[in-house]
Amino acid sequence: MARQEFSPETKEIIRQRAGLQCSFPTCSRITVGAGPTAREITRNGEACHIYAAAEGGPRGQGNLTPEELIQPENGIWLCSDHATLVDSNSGRRYPPEVLLIYKRLQEARVQREQQGLYAPEGWLHELTIRGGLLSPVDQTICFAKLNLFYGPIATGKTAVLKWLRHMLGDADARWIYRATDALRCELIYLNPEVVQIGMTIPAGEDTPRFLVDGRDSPFTPLNVRFIWPTKARGYREPDDAKVLAECLGIGPRHVPKSFLANLFKEVDSFRHAHIRNLRFEESVSDDGELLNRLVLDCDGTHPGLSFQSLSGGEKECVIIELATAIARASGRYSPTVLVLDDLVEILFDEWLDYYSHQFLDAENRFQTFLCLGRLPGSLSPDQVQQKGWEVVHFTGQWGDITIRQLPRNT
Repeated sequence: MARQEFSPETKEIIRQRAGLQCSFPTCSRITVGAGPTAREITRNGEACHIYAAAEGGPRGQGNLTPEELIQPENGIWLCSDHATLVDSNSGRRYPPEVLLIYKRLQEARVQREQQGLYAPEGWLHELTIRGGLLSPVDQTICFAKLNLFYGPIATGKTAVLKWLRHMLGDADARWIYRATDALRCELIYLNPEVVQIGMTIPAGEDTPRFLVDGRDSPFTPLNVRFIWPTKARGYREPDDAKVLAECLGIGPRHVPKSFLANLFKEVDSFRHAHIRNLRFEESVSDDGELLNRLVLDCDGTHPGLSFQSLSGGEKECVIIELATAIARASGRYSPTVLVLDDLVEILFDEWLDYYSHQFLDAENRFQTFLCLGRLPGSLSPDQVQQKGWEVVHFTGQWGDITIRQLPRNT
């Protein structure tokens, strides 16, 4: 198939919808301006293909037809520097789903500036942890759509995620404690314009102080929703509806069964689901209590098995896909983050292939954070990165923790 080029009219649509600015987060470089003489114009922008214009091009063609490849929806406006960056190394660091988010953020920013329209977009871009509680030196993490934190226990992985949660308005005071060293964090958040959030807990205190765009604030009024499921193993509750409510963090334990029934429909409608036909069957315990028994079809097993009869890995799959369904429904209307911490026991290539594809799907408008104690010997950080993950390694002990992020252009 020949290279599919944008028409001049399509390029102009892509450029104008971006407000003539680069769509790469935190860049927003004006790509048209005055030239060296009164009659000259300087241009430094490109209408770049999200899915490749030619076979074998960066990010592939995603089964799009030649007609779909040349539509404005497949284009993003970038400055020349970032146009080169996103296509380097076959576009592995910037898959189509990420560029679609960048495009949506920029267009939402332009809508807000031009028309005063609010779009519920949000993106965690970069966190800097200042020297003190975690480490004597400043450390910075850049975020992507998929983010993998790995390293031994007690190296700060969960703490960083809880700090982010608190900084973004989904308050959880349980992690706050009096420490001998101060905690200072600074987050760059795209909403869709750049918002700078600072959080400080002075040494010996347990009350966070916030700065939003340089101004003191009693809280951060962003209300990003965090979906934070937990593992199902160890629960002895015979009622599966109560087990799922606990695992999905949607408690209390008396959560209406109708919520879960509606959630099952969301799972069934998702094209990449590994589980389907979820339903409750009622039974009565020996002491007369009405119980809800989850029955489902799970890939790789016999259809119609009960949740309690599944293996640990299969239960893990059920919890992840239900949590993903919550995040997907939430992400349609508000910024959302999915955290898989102390949930995934073993990371292997097939798991990574499947869930990387699922989480990256454009319908899943949320960022994902996965925490692991270690990478298996069969997977290198480079291999994980090639699946679309930002890879961050935590090592050391409190007060001397090192956070190493795999370079973007490896």
